[in-house]
Amino acid sequence: LYRPFLFRHRKFQSLRAAGQEIPTLPPPAAEDEGELPEDEAAHLRGQVREHFTRRLLELLPDLQMRETGPEAFPQHAGSHLALSNPALELVKSVCEVMSLDPSVKHEVTVMKRTLLRHLNVREFSPESEWRDPCRSLVLPAVICPSCHS
Repeated sequence: LYRPFLFRHRKFQSLRAAGQEIPTLPPPAAEDEGELPEDEAAHLRGQVREHFTRRLLELLPDLQMRETGPEAFPQHAGSHLALSNPALELVKSVCEVMSLDPSVKHEVTVMKRTLLRHLNVREFSPESEWRDPCRSLVLPAVICPSCHS
């Protein structure tokens, strides 16, 4: 996630420093994004296995002792799910975001399994699946200026 952002950020800064107009940037080419070097990927996998799993396991008991139930979740515009367990929602959200990086997908799956077991939630139960807590708003007849869809 960080490498494509860094690429675009550097490109934006160089264009702005040159005083050029900032165009809509296309997605980075495969050679710009590339695969992570093995040492960086191994470091990230180790961080997920050791640091993040340990920190979340330390946080879960504290979250479980705090307020639970629907009143623990603020109602914002677009909220549509009946959420009741803050610890479970944290685990699902963190794991969903971290699983976007393919180099740590296996470690995130193992971490999620461990955390769900700690919460007494089965790995393949419907309540362990991440769902977007906000409704999407579809605007008919509006065209995106970036992707033209």
